[in-house]
Formats: sequence, C-alpha cells, structure tokens
Amino acid sequence: MLRRGDDYVGSAMDASSGEDGHMLCDELARDTEGQGNWDRAISAVRAVAECYSGDDWRHNAHLWHMDLLAQAGRLDELVSLRADVHARRRLNRQLSEAGHSPLG
Repeated sequence: MLRRGDDYVGSAMDASSGEDGHMLCDELARDTEGQGNWDRAISAVRAVAECYSGDDWRHNAHLWHMDLLAQAGRLDELVSLRADVHARRRLNRQLSEAGHSPLG
C-alpha cells in the first residue's frame, strides 16, 4: 500500500492507474524524496517502475528508481541489478563520481 503520512492511498497498482494515479505516485515520491525519506520514495517508485515499458511513465519511473537507489547510497542494490543496463549505467556513474573504476 502507498501511504501519505498515516493515510493509505491505495495499492501501488491502483495508484498508478490513469493520469490521476500517475500524479499521485509522482507527488508522493517527490515529497518523500525531498524529505530524504529514501525508503518511502524508493518503495513508491519501485511499485510502478517497469524497464522498457511501452508506457513512457513506467519506464521513466524505472530510471527514477535507479537514481533514487544511487542517491540513497544503496549501491549494493544497484550491483544486484547490474544485469539491467540502466542499473549498471547508474552504478557506474555513481562509482565514477566517487573516484572509483566502473564495473564492466
């Protein structure tokens, strides 16, 4: 379930249905990201993210999910997802920014 404060706003799939659901998920994730609540932001975006989706919004959510993992310092999760080209690129960018060699 996606939550805003103590209010449940429905399941991730319900919240992602249609334009209103997209805006609700975006708002929830942006609010929690802005507060540095990485767990909640990552959960909200991960619930709707889909790599190479025909739905541009879901694909963008996937890219955002990779960025959130990097910003939260969850490199171990990016490493575990490195078979995904987007995760690997984001991981390598993070490693390069930190002065380390990228993974192959």
